[in-house]
Amino acid sequence: MAQHVRSNNGAGTLWGFLTAARGTAAWLKRFLTLSLTLVALALIFGVYIYYDWEAQRIQTQKYNEIAAIARMKVDQILRWRHERLADVRRTAESPTLRATAAEWLRDPGQPVLRAELLGRLILERDTGEYDDAILVDAEARLLLSARAAPGPLNGAVRRTVAMALKSSGPVLGDLYRVGHGPIGIDTAEAMRDSSGRVLAVIILSSPAADFLYPMIQSWPTPSQSAARMGGPSGCSAPSRM
Repeated sequence: MAQHVRSNNGAGTLWGFLTAARGTAAWLKRFLTLSLTLVALALIFGVYIYYDWEAQRIQTQKYNEIAAIARMKVDQILRWRHERLADVRRTAESPTLRATAAEWLRDPGQPVLRAELLGRLILERDTGEYDDAILVDAEARLLLSARAAPGPLNGAVRRTVAMALKSSGPVLGDLYRVGHGPIGIDTAEAMRDSSGRVLAVIILSSPAADFLYPMIQSWPTPSQSAARMGGPSGCSAPSRM
C-alpha cells in the first residue's frame, strides 16, 4: 500500500514537472513571439522614420537645386534682355547714324546715304544675335532692311513700333511667328532728332529658337525634368500675323 502511494506520488511529481516544463516552454514561446514582434515593429518604425527623414532631405535638396537653377535662369534671361535693349539703344542713339538717317529721309534719292545706312544695318545684324535689322517710319512702313528680300511687317512688329513711339527708350516686343516660320522677338527704339521729333524706328529681330529658347531649356545637371522640357521645336508662340 505504501509502495503504491509512493508510486502515485512519484507519478504526480513527474506529471507536475512535465506540466510545469510545458507551461514554461509555452510562456517562453509567447515571450519570444512578443519580443520578435516588438523588434519587428521597432525596425519597421525605424525604417519608416529614416525613410521619411531621407525623403524630406532629398526633397529639400532638390527644391534648393531647382530654386537655384530658376534664379540662374532668371538672371540669364534678364541679362539677355538687357543686352538686346542695350544694342538697339546704342544703334538708335548713335549721333552719326541719326544724322545720316535725317539727311537721307530729307532726300531719299541719295544712294550714298542709303548705302551707308544699309551697311550699318547689315553690320548690326551680322555682329549681334539677330536675323534682321530694319528701319521703319513712324507709320511702321519699311524703309530699309538688312535682308535682301524682307517680308511684310506683321502685327507684332507694328505693335512693337507703337510701343517704341510711346517710349523714351528701347522696348522689347512679344514673341511671334510669321506663318510657319521660326519664332522671333524684336527690340526697338525710336530715332529722334535734337528737338525730339521721330525720324524713324530701328528694330533688331532675334530668332528665339537660336538663342533665347536654348538658354531657357539648358539644364546644368542631369535631370528627367530637364529632359521632359523638350527642344526648341516643342516650343510655340501665338501667331502675330
